[in-house]
Amino acid sequence: MSSRVHAKFIWVPKEQGGRESLPPVSFVTPARFEKYKDLRPDNAWWSLRFDFSDTPEDFSVAEISFLVEEGPQELLQPGSKFDIFDGSRLVASGEVID
Repeated sequence: MSSRVHAKFIWVPKEQGGRESLPPVSFVTPARFEKYKDLRPDNAWWSLRFDFSDTPEDFSVAEISFLVEEGPQELLQPGSKFDIFDGSRLVASGEVID
């Protein structure tokens, strides 16, 4: 089973190209991890599952995990940074906190 960790997020305001509305309390979306974006761009992207304890706000904390078992668990270590996309549009930046 994929590890579940907590991450904090800052959502891009809709006026700056972010989402029209914040996501539901549970969703899956692609994320690009900073650690691999320059070294292995094809492997920098992974689908993450996000579970918020409450409705997301401009600054949010959620429990995250890889959608697939094969996800590189070393990316779910504290301090690991990633960007969240809606299609090709950056909508949030996140960091694993525990």
